[in-house]
Amino acid sequence: MLEKSPFFTLSSDLLCLCDFEGHFVDINNGWEQVLGWKKEELISYSYYDFVHPDDIQKTLEISLRVQTEEVSYFLNRFRGKNGKYHWISWSGKPDSKKNIFYALGKDVSDNINHQQFLKQVIDSLPIAIFCKDAKKNFQFTLWNKTAEKLWGLTSADVLGKTDENFFPKEQCDFFRKKDQETIDQGVLIDIPEEIVDSPIGRFFIHTQKVPLKNAQGENQFLLGISEDITEKKRMAQSLEDARMQTLQNEKMATLGEMAGGIAHEINNPLSVIIGHTTNLKEKLKNNITLTTKDLLTTLEKIEETGFRIHKIIKSLRIFSRNEDNDPLEEVKLEEIINNTLALCEKKLLSKNISVTVEIPKNLKLKAHATQISQVLLNLLSNSQDALELLQEKWIKIEANEYKREIEITVTDSGNGIHSSIQNKIMNPFFTTKEPGYGTGLGLSISASLMRRQNGELLLDHNHKNTRFILRLKK
Repeated sequence: MLEKSPFFTLSSDLLCLCDFEGHFVDINNGWEQVLGWKKEELISYSYYDFVHPDDIQKTLEISLRVQTEEVSYFLNRFRGKNGKYHWISWSGKPDSKKNIFYALGKDVSDNINHQQFLKQVIDSLPIAIFCKDAKKNFQFTLWNKTAEKLWGLTSADVLGKTDENFFPKEQCDFFRKKDQETIDQGVLIDIPEEIVDSPIGRFFIHTQKVPLKNAQGENQFLLGISEDITEKKRMAQSLEDARMQTLQNEKMATLGEMAGGIAHEINNPLSVIIGHTTNLKEKLKNNITLTTKDLLTTLEKIEETGFRIHKIIKSLRIFSRNEDNDPLEEVKLEEIINNTLALCEKKLLSKNISVTVEIPKNLKLKAHATQISQVLLNLLSNSQDALELLQEKWIKIEANEYKREIEITVTDSGNGIHSSIQNKIMNPFFTTKEPGYGTGLGLSISASLMRRQNGELLLDHNHKNTRFILRLKK
């Protein structure tokens, strides 16, 4: 018999014989070593008296099973003599002829406590963690508390099931594709953005998936970490909307500073057109004979003046356009400068500021034309204000083409930027103007617009006058 074998006597595991009514018939010395109970303290007692109250029901169910079949694994908590409960892993085999069963127990408290500690750590992390078994159709084997809150599904809902039980087919197909890539490639897969439709609604997550190996060294399990980025996306969109509104406001503010010149530029041609048409109408009313030459000359003047207005309106339309989501295009620098000057040249001339342009013929840029125009208009507007009190007033726009880049310079007759503020002028809201004049965003936004085109806006520290450099890669 088992109870008389050396193994039964010497084993430090818990070995015992129990009758089908649940009483101890015999135990080995391991019980005293592990739990502190001597043989005479347990024999004839019901083992249910020592089982944790929360585990009695499942222990009863297993005790009934082991009367007719072998049980390879069962876990419950058993009370030691000092009152402390130990986690015991049981296996059992019945002997129906004697109405008893043999049981082998191992104290796994350290492992269970360690597992419980790890579970507490995983559950307390503020990021969703899950695990899937690739050999079982990617069934979930781990689902922490944060995942429960994020998806609105408890671990009881999820464990042993797959994505197909919870999510729309399109999303499941995407999840499965990334799961399989992770297992097949054996590397971490980063998914910056996933859309998830769950019982609590739609949200966006950033997920990373990494394979875990089994005992044979195979990539069997998949560990996933997901972060809810819905609020980050909303905030990023709000910031982007605010940025776009700021850009538009600054664009309109710059345009507003030149509005007087634009109004004057449109008003004068309109006066010319009205004058010529009134003159023609009066001559026709009074039956004054008009030669073909006179009529053509008058019509040509009206046409020329109309084209001048058309050019200004076209420049305004181009300048007001939002190119932010458009790809960079190849554009002629000459057209950009002409469209920009059409909006401000009259205003500059009214301030006795001369403007000269020296650029290579047919020079092309890969850029957003409107944004380059906005940068130039801002620099011209700043020059206009800076030159107000100077005797010598001029602005020069030049360009040079190099092997890998193109430089556009805007230089005015000012004496440069004082060294104490040279490193501050590109900062948002920094301004040297009087309160109420300017937002302090012009140069900051201009620098940002250049960066968005793989370029940069620089102050030339070495020039005797005030010079800014627009540098773009070819």
